Amino acid sequence: MATVSQQGKTLAKNTVFMYIRMALLTVVYFYTSRVLLKELGVDDFGIYSLVGSVVAMFESIKVLFTASTQRFLNYEMGRNNKDKLISVFNTSIYINIFIALLFIAAVEIVGLWFLDFKANIPVGRTFAAQFVFQTSLFATIAGIVTTPYEACVIAHEKMDFYALISVIDGILKLVAVLLLPFIPFDKLIFYGSAVILITVIMRLCVILYCNKHFRECKLKRIYDKALIRQMISFAGWRFVGNASFTVTQNGLNMLLNIFGGTVVNAARGISYQVKGAVSMFLNNITIVVNPYITRSFASGEKNKMFAMLFFASKAIFILDAIIVIPLLFLTDEVLAVWLGSVPLYSVVFVRILLLNTLVSALHQQIDVVFMASGKMKTYQICEGILLLLPVLLSYIGLRLNMPFEWVFVLVMAIEILDVAVIVCIAKKVVQLNIADYLKKVILPCLMITAIILITWQIGIRFLNNNIITKVLWALLADSISALLMLRAGLTKEERNNLRNLLSNGRFSFLKKII
Repeated sequence: MATVSQQGKTLAKNTVFMYIRMALLTVVYFYTSRVLLKELGVDDFGIYSLVGSVVAMFESIKVLFTASTQRFLNYEMGRNNKDKLISVFNTSIYINIFIALLFIAAVEIVGLWFLDFKANIPVGRTFAAQFVFQTSLFATIAGIVTTPYEACVIAHEKMDFYALISVIDGILKLVAVLLLPFIPFDKLIFYGSAVILITVIMRLCVILYCNKHFRECKLKRIYDKALIRQMISFAGWRFVGNASFTVTQNGLNMLLNIFGGTVVNAARGISYQVKGAVSMFLNNITIVVNPYITRSFASGEKNKMFAMLFFASKAIFILDAIIVIPLLFLTDEVLAVWLGSVPLYSVVFVRILLLNTLVSALHQQIDVVFMASGKMKTYQICEGILLLLPVLLSYIGLRLNMPFEWVFVLVMAIEILDVAVIVCIAKKVVQLNIADYLKKVILPCLMITAIILITWQIGIRFLNNNIITKVLWALLADSISALLMLRAGLTKEERNNLRNLLSNGRFSFLKKII
């Protein structure tokens, strides 16, 4: 097992790699979206967003074993069981091939039916929409089959390679977008074809890397009934929550298309690009920290696991708030600079989803604790039921002419309720001390949320629209929120941990709790 010092250095190095990845991909993705919107136009951009949602609705099948494979790999690493790692990897390969077949059947039947009979697609663009649908499906299948390899990269904490492959993928897709002005035929079809080619190349690179560096990534005929049952049970309950989340997010996009057309889909696509960029920033910490939570549980050190849970929850919330506050004040200006022509509804959609990322910051870490324990049944059943509510409520609301933005307000309200419910379940399943969680996590985060909302409302009602005034007020609100959380919300030890996490040099992160 690695020493405390080695673990600290590894975590530090991985964090730096993930931040470099985040910075490069943020620039690439935002510029890609700007050019893509300009070259495809609002309607084709909306079609691309809609078709992606049709495929993504079934991506819960894809992620079914992503988290499962990574969890079992990390768990066996925590137990230092190298032979079991080989069984976990090979078992996951066989299962994922089966999952890919289910994915094809489900998406082809339901997806094509929706595109042909329900989707609101402009006249003359049906063939292009169906072509992009098929390329998106093939790209997803490639991801399903190679999921165990990517899980091995993350489980072994090879974040340098993970960051490199992600950046190359983003740059290649940017190149494809930059070629659009010179394409003499249908640009949407060209971009769909380019995406599938890039996906296949990147997946092959991941496979070759894993075969060279990881002992367990060798295909063998291993049939472990007990392990298959364990992984299927874990992934099966995980599927309930993932399926509900996927159906909700992408089902809502389809409802927006039915009631509002591709213009609303384009606005929704833009808003989720922004949300995705913010989430990518936060996931840099989550991806690096998650293996430590699982290994702590596997080695029977629950106190260390909960200490990490409390710290990671607040650290991610603080960093999220620091990003969200300026964007709330400057949404109009940022979108105008980024896109040039801003689709209708984009501003209000972006603001609501930015606030929703604050709730998600708390949700993610609780999710990791349940995954580490492997006790998913009660948690996933409750979450699955709750996460489906926005689809039903939004359908009723849209039929009653509810404004489109209220769809996203409903999603945020249900997620707040979801966090409250799963914290209560965690008390029973993993013995989480709710009083400690409320005191050490929720109360400090509520302070920041109150400051964000108060300063935002003051800025909207009493300040003029001068860009300099907006920037100064946003920076003031940002500084007050960050200082309050750092001084009042974090313990001295947690402040040192956060400082170490964000520095680029010498630090010993988690020195006392790992």
